[in-house]
Amino acid sequence: MTLQPFARSRRLSGAMRAGACAIGLEVFAQRPADGMTAIRVPDAIGAARLLQRLEERFGLKLAGGQGPLKGKIFRIAHFGLVDELDLLATLAALELALLEFGAPVTLGAGVAAASGVLAGEQ
Repeated sequence: MTLQPFARSRRLSGAMRAGACAIGLEVFAQRPADGMTAIRVPDAIGAARLLQRLEERFGLKLAGGQGPLKGKIFRIAHFGLVDELDLLATLAALELALLEFGAPVTLGAGVAAASGVLAGEQ
């Protein structure tokens, strides 16, 4: 069995974490897994509102939190058919949706941070 899929997931997760942090979001887990990133949504916005807006405006369907984390986080997978362009498009959509909700986002910051990781610059 080759490790290539695991290295790919590690690269995508690193890019997503860098992008999320660059737009002011917090990675939920202290030791995040490479297969999925859980991101905390600011309480003033709420994950349900953000996820609904992402689906309405961009057709982007992300997984929400479960149990006590419902409405507080969303989850993004980094395996299967997910690729670099999916990740960058998701970050761009997040930037625009967060801006709509009044979050202090610098457009392009998340995409730039993630692109740097994907290009091997970070």
